[in-house]
Amino acid sequence: MSFEGKRVLVTGGSRGIGRATAKAFREAGARVAVNGRTMESLGGDGLIAAPGDIGTVASCQAVVGATLDAFGGLDVLVNSAGVAKARTIETCDEALKPGHRHQPQGHLLLHSRGRHGLAREPR
Repeated sequence: MSFEGKRVLVTGGSRGIGRATAKAFREAGARVAVNGRTMESLGGDGLIAAPGDIGTVASCQAVVGATLDAFGGLDVLVNSAGVAKARTIETCDEALKPGHRHQPQGHLLLHSRGRHGLAREPR
C-alpha cells in the first residue's frame, strides 16, 4: 500500500508499536511526525519530532501544531501512545484512576485538537 505524500502523525512513536508504525508509514512514502514525551527519544529515520505528553490539552495543541507547521495539514492520525502494566483481574480497576490519563483521555484530546488539520478530501 502506498502512502506517498500523505501527512501522518503517530503518537507514542518513540518505541515499540508506535515506532514500528511510524517507520512503516515512512517506508510507504508518507511524511511522518512522531510524538513522544521527550525530544531525545524521537530522532532519526527521516521523521519529524513532535514531543509532548498527550495527557494535557496544551501538549496536544503543541503536538498537532508542530505537525501542521511542518506539513500544512494532516491526513492520518495514529493514536498509539499509552502506558501498559501487567495486572490481575482483581487490580485492573487501577488503570481507571486519573494518573492513567493517556487512555482514552489523551487520545480524545489529540483528536479534538487535530480534527481541523485533517484533510477533508483525499489527496
